[in-house]
Amino acid sequence: MHEFNETENKILDAAAQVFLEQGKAGARTQTIAELAGINKALLHYYFRTKEKLYEIVTERIIRKVLGNVLGNLDETQEFETWLPKFIHNYLYTIATNPMASRFMLWELEAGGSRVAQIVREVVNMKSLEDNPFYRIINRAVQEGKIRPVEPEQLIISMIALCVFPFVARPLLEKVIPGLDIRSESFLQSREKAITEMILHGICPA
Repeated sequence: MHEFNETENKILDAAAQVFLEQGKAGARTQTIAELAGINKALLHYYFRTKEKLYEIVTERIIRKVLGNVLGNLDETQEFETWLPKFIHNYLYTIATNPMASRFMLWELEAGGSRVAQIVREVVNMKSLEDNPFYRIINRAVQEGKIRPVEPEQLIISMIALCVFPFVARPLLEKVIPGLDIRSESFLQSREKAITEMILHGICPA
């Protein structure tokens, strides 16, 4: 990905804030320029259009999130070691990057093609067999560590169990008294619950 200079980074940080507060449609390049402390002409010199600026901001945020989630994972690890690390990384990345969740949802609502492309690039995946998650799961099955499962179903379940509380946060925190989805106590409990739920469900009897 392109390396941005100091001025470009200021513009991108300002744009992310304005997009988050006002949405893509409501955001104005004048507002972004003022927040970045530059004139509008300079913004257009670097990024040409609001659409281009939005694309770059979105890609940068998604790549950062994926880097945080996948960065410390080692596919040579045993499944029972790898799984809780993935869950921990995913939960805490989402909890500490609410901006990323919003941008991700916007992209998914728009069809998800950009997110899919970035994911494939980050994990260097050209086919299902190239997906490191598939290799980890299939190896665990072959070694008898977990029951035969469809890797794609397990991956979808892992992601869904991590993401749902944050997507449904406005509802959950209203109907469950005292619940704070981003609190340390909830994150620790959720991490433990997901890990145990998955391992108990797929480990051999």
